[in-house]
Amino acid sequence: MKKKYLTKKAMLSGILCACLTLSGCVSSVQPSQGQVTLPPSYVSYTAPTGDSDIRRDQTVKLYVPDADGIRLVPVETTVSLNPFRWYAQELAEALFDYEGAEGQQFPGYESLFLNNVNPVEVSCGIATVNLNTAALSLSHEDLYTIFQALANTLCQFGDIHGVNLLIGGVQPGIDVASQSPAGTLSQNLTDDLSALWARAASVREAAAANRRITSTATLYFPAVSGAGVLAEARALVFQNASIPRLARTLLEALSEGPREVHAKAVPYLADLLSTLPSVSESGGERILTLRFNKELTARLQESGIPLSCLAASLCLTMTTFLPGINGVTVYIGTERLNSLTQEGTFQGAGTTLAFPAGVMRRSLFSVYVLGECRLYFASGDSLVEVRRAVPWHETLSPRYLIQELCQGSRYDDSVQGLSPTLPEDMSDSHLLGVTLSARDSVLILNFSSDTLDRLRAMDGKAARRMLYAMVNTLCENRRIRETCFFFGGKQAAALDDGLELSGTFLPNPTITRK
Repeated sequence: MKKKYLTKKAMLSGILCACLTLSGCVSSVQPSQGQVTLPPSYVSYTAPTGDSDIRRDQTVKLYVPDADGIRLVPVETTVSLNPFRWYAQELAEALFDYEGAEGQQFPGYESLFLNNVNPVEVSCGIATVNLNTAALSLSHEDLYTIFQALANTLCQFGDIHGVNLLIGGVQPGIDVASQSPAGTLSQNLTDDLSALWARAASVREAAAANRRITSTATLYFPAVSGAGVLAEARALVFQNASIPRLARTLLEALSEGPREVHAKAVPYLADLLSTLPSVSESGGERILTLRFNKELTARLQESGIPLSCLAASLCLTMTTFLPGINGVTVYIGTERLNSLTQEGTFQGAGTTLAFPAGVMRRSLFSVYVLGECRLYFASGDSLVEVRRAVPWHETLSPRYLIQELCQGSRYDDSVQGLSPTLPEDMSDSHLLGVTLSARDSVLILNFSSDTLDRLRAMDGKAARRMLYAMVNTLCENRRIRETCFFFGGKQAAALDDGLELSGTFLPNPTITRK
């Protein structure tokens, strides 16, 4: 059986390189008499009807303490995973449930349960794991071990590069008094546990001595669309570990703007403070209060940032990094923010968020947490990659990505002035089914028959851009290697210009313009 991806790989040869940008499979040039041409490719896949359950057993590494409790070691196990969703929650649960003989269970493993509200979020490669409050019974040394084990485990595939740890929506810190920030951790496969604890102890000592500390913080920047916020981790230098000083430095970093994600800088908030940030304690909770002068309202209007989006940025940034802070209260002038209207969010737009006693809690802003997907739209005869902010849990969903392609380029994309690659009247309803081949990571899409009619009605270049816009977009998911198209449950013959539709498609970087 001859598969078309083999012909695509053969394009590395000199014969087919010259026509790579013309066709993903065969040359569109009509062969002269005597030329040898490649036959159409056929596949053994079945066209999916509906979106099938594509959970697959996969071998993963769980990082647990070794038998002597000296270092974290990888232990392989099998976990059922959905390649169209982030793996973070399944990996965290598998880590806490580990009972094998190759390593130790974590101290207090009976208490290690994910919180039932927002247990795991993943935004732009930053995972935030929220444990149940029972984990507060653990020592800070044990908790830091678990934190690093989570970072090592969740970062193993490279699509997550930073991890935050919360307990009941609150950053626990790394000391009993919850004064020293734990920050955002990345994978560390070198240091043993004593070295990890020594590093945490040095932060505690610097904090206790009122000295400068350096820590990685996750900052949440307003998305250009105003629909939510995007996470970005950054190493920051803090003059000391007092909560007011930490909070002011975070405000300054938010005002510097993002360096990696496609988002907005907030107005220079430190200059808009009417007083220094303060912390109050009531009912066993610690609340951070930020008081801004009235000019903040005008600055937000100038920057095009909705007040609700700024509130999400402030609350998520502060509660993710500042130790022991249960919530944030914001004043603008003499007015305390007691409620906000959700503006432009993907879920609940137009509804009111109420803040009892003026306290904004992290859990209230879960719908504001977005991720970035990468889509491909047309610029002349080429495709251009754009980044778009969407709900974080949808960034790997093929159906959702096809839906975003159908919407065309938008003002809030990272590149403007591009043309749609899919017909205006096409939607994800034309996608009849989606599945993933377990044996070779081929994504199988079954479109309606009239989708093929649309392709045949296009000129050859437009049809090619449409196909590769989908292939290049969907194969951004590292779990997808190739894409296979069915139309009305059948593979289709070549288009008039020779573009073969049967077989499978690899991503085509040569059609993409940087």
